[in-house]
Amino acid sequence: MISYYNSKHPGLFIYITLVIVSVLSFLLLEINAPLVGILSISWGGFIFMRILSLYEVSEHFAPFTQKSHSKITNKNSSALAHDLIRRMNGEAYMKRGIFAMHAIEGRTLLWFALAFAYVAYSFYLSQNLVSQTALIQKFSIFFIIGAGFWAGQTYSYSDHASRLLLVIFALLFGMSLHNVSTEFDINALNISTSNALTVLAALMVYCFIGLFYSSVKGWSYILNALIGLLLLIIMGGAGLALEDNPQLTALWLSGWSLFSIFWIRSHCRTQKRYILYQCE
Repeated sequence: MISYYNSKHPGLFIYITLVIVSVLSFLLLEINAPLVGILSISWGGFIFMRILSLYEVSEHFAPFTQKSHSKITNKNSSALAHDLIRRMNGEAYMKRGIFAMHAIEGRTLLWFALAFAYVAYSFYLSQNLVSQTALIQKFSIFFIIGAGFWAGQTYSYSDHASRLLLVIFALLFGMSLHNVSTEFDINALNISTSNALTVLAALMVYCFIGLFYSSVKGWSYILNALIGLLLLIIMGGAGLALEDNPQLTALWLSGWSLFSIFWIRSHCRTQKRYILYQCE
Protein backbone atom coordinates (compact mmCIF):
# COMPACT_ATOMS: atom_id res chain seq x y z
CA MET A 1 0.00 0.00 0.00
CA ILE A 2 1.39 3.41 -1.02
CA SER A 3 0.57 5.51 2.04
CA TYR A 4 1.96 8.58 3.79
CA TYR A 5 1.36 6.82 7.09
CA ASN A 6 4.27 4.52 6.25
CA SER A 7 6.66 6.66 4.18
CA LYS A 8 7.47 10.30 3.54
CA HIS A 9 7.77 9.57 -0.20
CA PRO A 10 5.35 6.69 -0.76
CA GLY A 11 5.94 4.86 -4.03
CA LEU A 12 9.05 6.87 -4.99
CA PHE A 13 11.20 3.87 -5.86
CA ILE A 14 8.31 2.17 -7.65
CA TYR A 15 7.99 5.31 -9.80
CA ILE A 16 11.72 5.42 -10.54
CA THR A 17 11.72 1.71 -11.42
CA LEU A 18 8.77 2.16 -13.80
CA VAL A 19 10.48 5.04 -15.61
CA ILE A 20 13.77 3.15 -15.93
CA VAL A 21 12.11 -0.05 -17.16
CA SER A 22 9.85 1.82 -19.60
CA VAL A 23 12.63 3.96 -21.10
CA LEU A 24 15.02 1.01 -21.48
CA SER A 25 12.23 -1.08 -23.00
CA PHE A 26 11.61 1.53 -25.69
CA LEU A 27 15.33 1.89 -26.31
CA LEU A 28 16.46 -1.74 -26.30
CA LEU A 29 13.48 -4.04 -26.91
CA GLU A 30 11.20 -4.68 -29.83
CA ILE A 31 8.00 -2.81 -29.06
CA ASN A 32 4.80 -4.83 -29.47
CA ALA A 33 1.27 -4.76 -28.10
CA PRO A 34 1.85 -7.20 -25.17
CA LEU A 35 4.88 -5.24 -23.92
CA VAL A 36 3.09 -1.90 -24.13
CA GLY A 37 0.07 -3.48 -22.43
CA ILE A 38 2.17 -4.72 -19.49
CA LEU A 39 3.82 -1.32 -19.10
CA SER A 40 0.54 0.58 -19.26
CA ILE A 41 -1.14 -1.75 -16.73
CA SER A 42 1.82 -1.33 -14.37
CA TRP A 43 1.65 2.45 -14.73
CA GLY A 44 -2.12 2.40 -14.27
CA GLY A 45 -1.85 0.44 -11.02
CA PHE A 46 0.82 2.78 -9.70
CA ILE A 47 -1.08 5.96 -10.62
CA PHE A 48 -4.23 4.58 -9.00
CA MET A 49 -2.36 3.93 -5.75
CA ARG A 50 -0.66 7.34 -5.91
CA ILE A 51 -4.02 9.06 -6.30
CA LEU A 52 -5.32 7.12 -3.31
CA SER A 53 -2.36 8.32 -1.23
CA LEU A 54 -3.14 11.96 -2.11
CA TYR A 55 -6.81 11.37 -1.32
CA GLU A 56 -5.67 9.99 2.01
CA VAL A 57 -3.82 13.24 2.70
CA SER A 58 -6.81 15.38 1.72
CA GLU A 59 -9.09 13.36 3.99
CA HIS A 60 -6.62 13.53 6.87
CA PHE A 61 -6.60 17.33 6.85
CA ALA A 62 -10.24 17.79 5.88
CA PRO A 63 -12.28 19.99 8.27
CA PHE A 64 -14.04 18.15 11.06
CA THR A 65 -12.14 14.94 10.31
CA GLN A 66 -12.38 12.49 13.16
CA LYS A 67 -8.79 11.75 14.11
CA SER A 68 -9.26 9.85 17.36
CA HIS A 69 -9.09 6.09 17.25
CA SER A 70 -9.91 3.57 19.95
CA LYS A 71 -8.39 0.13 20.37
CA ILE A 72 -10.71 -2.76 20.92
CA THR A 73 -7.90 -5.01 22.08
CA ASN A 74 -4.18 -4.77 22.78
CA LYS A 75 -3.49 -8.21 21.35
CA ASN A 76 -0.59 -8.28 18.88
CA SER A 77 -0.08 -4.53 19.33
CA SER A 78 3.37 -3.00 19.12
CA ALA A 79 5.38 -1.69 22.05
CA LEU A 80 4.37 1.75 23.33
CA ALA A 81 7.58 3.51 22.28
CA HIS A 82 7.44 2.05 18.77
CA ASP A 83 3.76 2.90 18.47
CA LEU A 84 4.32 6.53 19.55
CA ILE A 85 7.24 7.02 17.16
CA ARG A 86 5.27 5.54 14.30
CA ARG A 87 2.32 7.84 15.00
CA MET A 88 4.62 10.89 15.18
CA ASN A 89 6.32 9.95 11.91
CA GLY A 90 2.98 9.28 10.26
CA GLU A 91 1.73 12.74 11.21
CA ALA A 92 4.95 14.34 9.88
CA TYR A 93 4.70 12.38 6.64
CA MET A 94 1.09 13.49 6.20
CA LYS A 95 2.13 17.14 6.49
CA ARG A 96 4.71 16.57 3.75
CA GLY A 97 2.00 15.09 1.59
CA ILE A 98 0.27 18.47 1.43
CA PHE A 99 3.03 19.73 -0.88
CA ALA A 100 2.37 16.85 -3.29
CA MET A 101 -1.14 18.25 -3.78
CA HIS A 102 0.37 20.99 -5.99
CA ALA A 103 0.38 18.35 -8.75
CA ILE A 104 -3.41 18.61 -9.05
CA GLU A 105 -3.63 22.39 -9.33
CA GLY A 106 -5.14 24.15 -12.33
CA ARG A 107 -1.72 24.83 -13.82
CA THR A 108 -1.09 21.13 -14.38
CA LEU A 109 -4.71 20.29 -15.17
CA LEU A 110 -4.60 22.77 -18.07
CA TRP A 111 -1.44 21.00 -19.32
CA PHE A 112 -3.36 17.73 -19.37
CA ALA A 113 -6.30 19.37 -21.14
CA LEU A 114 -4.00 20.54 -23.96
CA ALA A 115 -2.22 17.18 -24.05
CA PHE A 116 -5.56 15.36 -24.28
CA ALA A 117 -6.60 17.64 -27.15
CA TYR A 118 -3.39 16.71 -28.99
CA VAL A 119 -3.94 12.98 -28.38
CA ALA A 120 -7.61 13.11 -29.40
CA TYR A 121 -6.88 15.04 -32.60
CA SER A 122 -4.00 12.71 -33.47
CA PHE A 123 -6.35 9.75 -33.13
CA TYR A 124 -8.96 11.49 -35.27
CA LEU A 125 -6.43 12.00 -38.06
CA SER A 126 -5.05 8.45 -37.78
CA GLN A 127 -8.25 6.44 -37.39
CA ASN A 128 -8.48 5.61 -41.09
CA LEU A 129 -4.75 5.08 -41.55
CA VAL A 130 -3.81 2.54 -38.87
CA SER A 131 -5.48 -0.41 -37.19
CA GLN A 132 -7.43 -0.23 -33.95
CA THR A 133 -4.70 -2.21 -32.19
CA ALA A 134 -2.13 0.38 -33.23
CA LEU A 135 -4.38 3.18 -31.96
CA ILE A 136 -4.79 1.48 -28.57
CA GLN A 137 -1.05 0.95 -28.38
CA LYS A 138 -0.45 4.61 -29.22
CA PHE A 139 -2.95 5.70 -26.58
CA SER A 140 -1.18 3.52 -23.99
CA ILE A 141 2.14 5.18 -24.83
CA PHE A 142 0.62 8.64 -24.41
CA PHE A 143 -0.81 7.53 -21.07
CA ILE A 144 2.61 6.35 -19.89
CA ILE A 145 4.21 9.67 -20.84
CA GLY A 146 1.48 11.65 -19.07
CA ALA A 147 1.72 9.42 -16.00
CA GLY A 148 5.48 9.93 -15.83
CA PHE A 149 5.04 13.70 -16.05
CA TRP A 150 2.32 13.88 -13.37
CA ALA A 151 3.86 11.44 -10.88
CA GLY A 152 7.20 13.26 -10.99
CA GLN A 153 5.52 16.42 -9.74
CA THR A 154 4.15 14.65 -6.66
CA TYR A 155 7.70 13.94 -5.46
CA SER A 156 9.71 16.91 -6.74
CA TYR A 157 8.68 19.25 -3.91
CA SER A 158 11.31 17.48 -1.79
CA ASP A 159 14.95 18.51 -2.27
CA HIS A 160 16.20 14.99 -1.54
CA ALA A 161 13.71 13.27 -3.84
CA SER A 162 14.15 15.83 -6.63
CA ARG A 163 17.94 15.40 -6.61
CA LEU A 164 17.55 11.63 -6.91
CA LEU A 165 15.05 12.00 -9.75
CA LEU A 166 17.25 14.59 -11.46
CA VAL A 167 20.31 12.33 -11.59
CA ILE A 168 18.45 9.23 -12.80
CA PHE A 169 16.20 10.97 -15.32
CA ALA A 170 19.03 13.09 -16.69
CA LEU A 171 21.01 9.91 -17.42
CA LEU A 172 18.00 8.33 -19.12
CA PHE A 173 17.36 11.50 -21.12
CA GLY A 174 21.00 11.61 -22.20
CA MET A 175 20.85 7.97 -23.35
CA SER A 176 17.62 8.61 -25.25
CA LEU A 177 18.98 11.78 -26.84
CA HIS A 178 22.09 9.92 -27.98
CA ASN A 179 19.98 7.20 -29.62
CA VAL A 180 17.77 9.77 -31.33
CA SER A 181 20.75 11.81 -32.55
CA THR A 182 22.24 8.78 -34.32
CA GLU A 183 19.09 8.63 -36.47
CA PHE A 184 18.98 12.34 -37.17
CA ASP A 185 19.93 13.27 -40.71
CA ILE A 186 19.88 17.00 -41.44
CA ASN A 187 19.85 16.33 -45.17
CA ALA A 188 16.64 14.31 -44.82
CA LEU A 189 15.01 16.76 -42.42
CA ASN A 190 11.30 17.02 -43.08
CA ILE A 191 9.40 18.99 -40.48
CA SER A 192 5.75 17.94 -40.36
CA THR A 193 3.10 20.63 -40.42
CA SER A 194 -0.01 18.60 -39.54
CA ASN A 195 -2.84 20.14 -37.56
CA ALA A 196 -2.13 17.76 -34.67
CA LEU A 197 1.32 19.26 -34.31
CA THR A 198 -0.31 22.68 -34.14
CA VAL A 199 -2.03 21.52 -30.95
CA LEU A 200 1.31 20.14 -29.71
CA ALA A 201 2.88 23.53 -30.42
CA ALA A 202 0.12 25.14 -28.32
CA LEU A 203 1.05 22.83 -25.44
CA MET A 204 4.71 23.81 -25.77
CA VAL A 205 3.83 27.51 -25.91
CA TYR A 206 1.74 27.12 -22.76
CA CYS A 207 4.71 25.53 -20.98
CA PHE A 208 6.94 28.37 -22.19
CA ILE A 209 4.53 30.97 -20.84
CA GLY A 210 4.17 29.15 -17.52
CA LEU A 211 7.93 28.93 -17.01
CA PHE A 212 8.51 32.53 -18.12
CA TYR A 213 5.88 33.79 -15.67
CA SER A 214 7.47 31.79 -12.84
CA SER A 215 10.92 33.23 -13.53
CA VAL A 216 9.93 36.64 -12.11
CA LYS A 217 9.79 35.19 -8.57
CA GLY A 218 13.55 35.04 -7.99
CA TRP A 219 16.86 33.54 -9.07
CA SER A 220 16.11 30.00 -7.91
CA TYR A 221 12.91 30.04 -9.95
CA ILE A 222 14.76 31.50 -12.94
CA LEU A 223 17.24 28.59 -12.93
CA ASN A 224 14.45 25.99 -12.88
CA ALA A 225 12.60 27.87 -15.62
CA LEU A 226 15.68 28.09 -17.89
CA ILE A 227 16.44 24.37 -17.60
CA GLY A 228 12.79 23.59 -18.25
CA LEU A 229 12.83 25.80 -21.35
CA LEU A 230 15.94 24.03 -22.65
CA LEU A 231 14.24 20.64 -22.24
CA LEU A 232 11.18 21.94 -24.08
CA ILE A 233 13.30 23.14 -26.99
CA ILE A 234 15.04 19.76 -27.28
CA MET A 235 11.84 17.70 -27.04
CA GLY A 236 9.87 20.04 -29.29
CA GLY A 237 12.58 20.02 -31.94
CA ALA A 238 12.82 16.23 -31.86
CA GLY A 239 9.05 15.85 -32.05
CA LEU A 240 8.77 18.15 -35.05
CA ALA A 241 11.77 16.88 -36.98
CA LEU A 242 11.76 13.12 -36.40
CA GLU A 243 9.35 10.35 -37.24
CA ASP A 244 7.46 8.59 -34.47
CA ASN A 245 9.48 5.59 -33.24
CA PRO A 246 10.34 3.82 -29.94
CA GLN A 247 13.54 5.85 -29.50
CA LEU A 248 11.57 9.09 -29.74
CA THR A 249 9.06 7.70 -27.23
CA ALA A 250 11.92 6.99 -24.80
CA LEU A 251 13.13 10.56 -25.26
CA TRP A 252 9.68 11.97 -24.55
CA LEU A 253 9.08 9.77 -21.50
CA SER A 254 12.44 10.56 -19.90
CA GLY A 255 12.20 14.19 -21.03
CA TRP A 256 8.74 14.91 -19.64
CA SER A 257 9.57 13.03 -16.42
CA LEU A 258 12.68 15.19 -16.07
CA PHE A 259 10.74 18.30 -17.04
CA SER A 260 8.20 17.65 -14.27
CA ILE A 261 10.88 18.49 -11.68
CA PHE A 262 11.46 21.96 -13.08
CA TRP A 263 7.80 22.52 -13.94
CA ILE A 264 6.66 22.12 -10.33
CA ARG A 265 9.73 23.69 -8.68
CA SER A 266 9.51 26.76 -10.89
CA HIS A 267 5.99 27.22 -9.52
CA CYS A 268 6.44 26.39 -5.84
CA ARG A 269 9.39 25.41 -3.67
CA THR A 270 9.65 24.22 -0.08
CA GLN A 271 12.22 25.67 2.26
CA LYS A 272 13.11 24.73 5.81
CA ARG A 273 13.01 27.60 8.27
CA TYR A 274 14.35 27.34 11.79
CA ILE A 275 12.81 29.61 14.39
CA LEU A 276 14.31 30.26 17.81
CA TYR A 277 11.78 30.89 20.54
CA GLN A 278 12.74 32.88 23.58
CA CYS A 279 12.44 30.93 26.80
CA GLU A 280 10.32 32.57 29.46
